[in-house]
Amino acid sequence: MRYREITLKDAPAIFEVRIATNENNFTYEELEARGITHVLLEEKLLNSCKGWLCEINNEIIGFVIADKKAANTWALAVLPVYNKKQVAANLLSLAEHWLLSCGRTSFQARRNRNKKFASLSVA
Repeated sequence: MRYREITLKDAPAIFEVRIATNENNFTYEELEARGITHVLLEEKLLNSCKGWLCEINNEIIGFVIADKKAANTWALAVLPVYNKKQVAANLLSLAEHWLLSCGRTSFQARRNRNKKFASLSVA
């Protein structure tokens, strides 16, 4: 497994991972209807967000995008076959370290209605 910073050229593969998740999954069309598009991703990465991904043999298996303006994670997704393999925890650690470097000091994990991790909020 290799972790690295997300680049704009990773967008198509990031969306593939995002729609393949079991938790809070949406189709491309449903994401687009909610305003989550390649254009929005690009705007976020060029402005207030930074992201990291995990890949195996050049295939993206998970990613996290943190937003320093909102002080939280904007997105976290891992392919189901890699759940419980520390991928999400490692990605969240990268986001946490970056948010701390941006001056944030406290963290709060929010969970969805199924008690699964939903996002990380930072004060």
